[in-house]
Amino acid sequence: MQSEAISFAYRSWRRAWRGRGKEYTSGVLVWQLNDCWPVTSWAIADYFIRPKPSYFTIARELAPFSVGIFRTFYEFGAMQSHDATIDVWATNSTLQSRHVKLELSYHDLNSQWTASETHDVEILPNQSTELLSIRCPGPPTQGVQPPSGDPIWTPSYSVVVNARLIDEDRGVLARFADWPQPYRYLALPDPDLAVKVDGETVTVSVGRPVKGLWLSIEGEEKVSWTDNCLDIVPGDPQVVGAKGLEGRRIKVAYLGKERASFI
Repeated sequence: MQSEAISFAYRSWRRAWRGRGKEYTSGVLVWQLNDCWPVTSWAIADYFIRPKPSYFTIARELAPFSVGIFRTFYEFGAMQSHDATIDVWATNSTLQSRHVKLELSYHDLNSQWTASETHDVEILPNQSTELLSIRCPGPPTQGVQPPSGDPIWTPSYSVVVNARLIDEDRGVLARFADWPQPYRYLALPDPDLAVKVDGETVTVSVGRPVKGLWLSIEGEEKVSWTDNCLDIVPGDPQVVGAKGLEGRRIKVAYLGKERASFI
């Protein structure tokens, strides 16, 4: 919960640095770094200086390049909506513009439906750049009874939207997955996790989308993870460094399976 709330705030504030004359938010102070005794708090590292999920989401939001999605919809019932749209933007804190590919992929949690599209975009220097504002795609509705009885509706209420910025030379610059909300109403599929360990490098791939994947080990010896608390979709494996892993088994937890277990 802390990770989701803080990352949303940082993403929104950074988006507000919109260029000359529109610098509506110029920065944010991280509060607080760590706990001074064992306690539940809004710190991003615990008493033992172990990073919490929010530590990693803040790091991703403050990277030189980032991408964000905001979903706007009119909701009826618990989940269904119509006229859902997504706004996509990118941020670039360097002093050079960058021509990249914006790759969007769509994954329905309630079926096997997927879709994707790619756009050539320019990310302006030292500001955020609005890239797209489109209707959120979803599974075909032909022959499907509208959940509310309203013939004007969209099935995007169960669609995960994944965005990646891809540079020709550097590969994936940034990624972000927008999940439908509220999370408690989602019918979460088995992600069909596949984790490959090669020394101190961990590669994670999935058959279905997974949210908030948390990697950990058992015992007191620490592992320094280069990233964690991951949202992963099919076709986009993520590679994480694990300094100090030393052959130990990895435990995983994620939304819908909050109790960590060995893989």
